[in-house]
Amino acid sequence: MPDDLRAGGVPPTLPASFFEGLIKDLSVETWGELLRSNPTLKATVLEGFTVPANKLNRILRHPQIMARLQRFIRSDEALLNDILLLWAQEQLTTVAFLEMLDRDFLLDNRQSLKNFIGPERFYAALTILGYRDEAEFQELVDEDFWERRIESELVVPITPFWALWLEFVQQFPQAAHWLPPIKPGEEGAAVDRRHGEARGQARQLRELDERCAKLQAKLNKTEEEKSQLQQELLRVRKEQEELRARLVEQEEQQAEQRQKAVAGLRREWFKRYEPVDDRVLGEADGSLESVLRRTEQAFALQRRADEKYGLVAAVRQKLIQVDLYLREIERIHAESLVVHSAVTRSKEALLQAKEQLLKLPGIDKVLRFEPPSCTVTDLSRQIRLLEALPENLPRVMELHTLLGRLAELGLISDPQAILEDVEHKKRQIMEHLYAQSEVRHDRWPELRRAENLDDLVKTRESKRYDLFVDGYNILLTVHGKSQAPAAAVLSAVREQFTAAVVRKSQHFRKIYLVFDGRQDSRDRQGNTEIIFTDKNLGTTADAYIIETVRQRKDRLVLIATADREIIEAVADRIYALVDPYHFYLFVHDMPFPELM
Repeated sequence: MPDDLRAGGVPPTLPASFFEGLIKDLSVETWGELLRSNPTLKATVLEGFTVPANKLNRILRHPQIMARLQRFIRSDEALLNDILLLWAQEQLTTVAFLEMLDRDFLLDNRQSLKNFIGPERFYAALTILGYRDEAEFQELVDEDFWERRIESELVVPITPFWALWLEFVQQFPQAAHWLPPIKPGEEGAAVDRRHGEARGQARQLRELDERCAKLQAKLNKTEEEKSQLQQELLRVRKEQEELRARLVEQEEQQAEQRQKAVAGLRREWFKRYEPVDDRVLGEADGSLESVLRRTEQAFALQRRADEKYGLVAAVRQKLIQVDLYLREIERIHAESLVVHSAVTRSKEALLQAKEQLLKLPGIDKVLRFEPPSCTVTDLSRQIRLLEALPENLPRVMELHTLLGRLAELGLISDPQAILEDVEHKKRQIMEHLYAQSEVRHDRWPELRRAENLDDLVKTRESKRYDLFVDGYNILLTVHGKSQAPAAAVLSAVREQFTAAVVRKSQHFRKIYLVFDGRQDSRDRQGNTEIIFTDKNLGTTADAYIIETVRQRKDRLVLIATADREIIEAVADRIYALVDPYHFYLFVHDMPFPELM
C-alpha cells in the first residue's frame, strides 16, 4: 500500500454509491473476519440485530446496516484504509489490470476505463495505486465521474490487447481454451470462479508476504547485531590504543623521575666533598641575627597595637557593657514619663562608641559568635532608642503599616509587643508636638482657623477650597528652627513630607506646596502642584504665596503657615488659617486634641 493512502483523510465528497460498492465487493467471510477483529465496529453496525453466520450476507444488504457502515467508514480514516486493502486483495484482477497500464495511458483513456470497470472500483483502484492525490487524477473526479455510461467506446482501450490475443491464438491454437468464452447463462458462475481464484491467489500472496516479512525481520536483526558487534570492536580497539598510549607516557614519566632522583643523589654526595667557604658562613650568621632583630621589633609593634586597639576578650567585654547600658536606656525610654537630657546624651555617646568599636580592624573575630540577623527583639530595641522627634514620625508610621502587613502574612508570630513599642513611640512624638503647639496656640486670635481638618474632610467641605502650604515654614516650625536638621536630612524630610501631602491632595480642590529653591520649577503629582521658587532672583516662597492668593477673587483658600508676613498680607483674602502642627499631624494620619 502506498504511504499516502495512510496519510490522506476520508474525502468528504465521496458519494454513497462508492461505499455501497466497497461493501458489496467484499465477501461474507472477509466481513466476518473484519467484524470479529473490530468489536467497536461490530457493536455499532449490528446493534439491534441477531445475525447468524449463514445470514450475514443478507443482513449486510439491509438498508439500515448499509447506512451504519457508511457512516462508520466515513468517520474512521484507518477503517477505510483497512477496507481498501481488503478490497484490493479480493479485486486483485482489477488492481493488476490498472497497475500494468502506463500512467499517461490511464489519463488518456480515463473515461472508457472508468465506464468499463465502474467508477467506484476505478476510484478505489486509483487510491490503492497511489494516484488519488495527484492533481491530474483529482481533476477527473467531477460531478459526472460517478455516472457510468455503457457505450461502444469503452472497449477501445482493450481492443489492441484483444487483437493481439486473437493473433496469438491463430499462431498457437492450443491456447484457445485458456480464455474460454463465457456464455450468457454462465456469467455469474464465471465471475464467482474468478473471485475464488483471486481470493486464493491473494491468500498465497499474503502467506508469501508474511514469510518474506519474517525473513526480512531476521535479516534486519542480524544486520543490527552485526553493526553493534562492529561498534563494540571499534570501541575495544580504541580503548586498547588509549591504554597503550597511557602506558608509554607513564613509562616515560617514570624514566624521567628516576633520572632526576639519581641526579639529586649524585649532587648530595658530591656536596659532601666540596670545600666550605668561611665567608658564606659569616653571611648566614649575619642574616639570622637580622631576622631575629626584625622579629623582636615586630613583637614590640604588636604589643603597642594591642595597647591601642585591645585584645579580643577586652573588646568583647566593652561591647557587652555598652549593650547592657543601651538596654537599660531602652527601659527608661519605654517606662519613664520624662527622659532626662543626660540620659539622652549618654545614649548618643554610647551609640557613637559602639559604632567606633565596630569599625576596629579585625572586629569580625569579636563578633564571630554574634547572631548575624536582626530579630524582633533587636527591632524593638531600635524603636525604643529612636528619638521622639517630628522627623521620625514618617518612619514610625511606615513601620506601623509594614508591621501590620507582616502580621497579616504570618511572618511575625507575636506582633503585639513590637506594635505596642511603635504606638508608644507615636505617643511620645505626639506629646512633643503638642507641647510645642501649646506655646503659640493663641497667636492669631483674630483669624478663623481650621481646628480639625479631619472633620472638614469627612463633610467633604474641604473639596471646595484650594490649600496653600508654606513647605519649609511647616517643617522648620515643627522640627524647631534652633535644631534645624542638616541639608541631607532636611532633603529626606522634605521628600517624606511631600509624599504625605500628595496622599491627602484628593480631599481638596487643589494643593499648592511651595518651597524656596535655587531655580524656578514646577511638578504635578496627582492634585498637588509642587513649586520651587528662585531665591537668587528674589522670588521667595512667601512672595509667591502672597502674590498668588491676593490675585484671587474668591476667598475659597486655606493656608498652612506660621509666617507672620504671609498671614498679615493675605488675612482678608483667605477662608481660614491651618496651624502647622495640625497640618503636619493631619498628613501623617495622626489625631490632634480638640482643645489645646
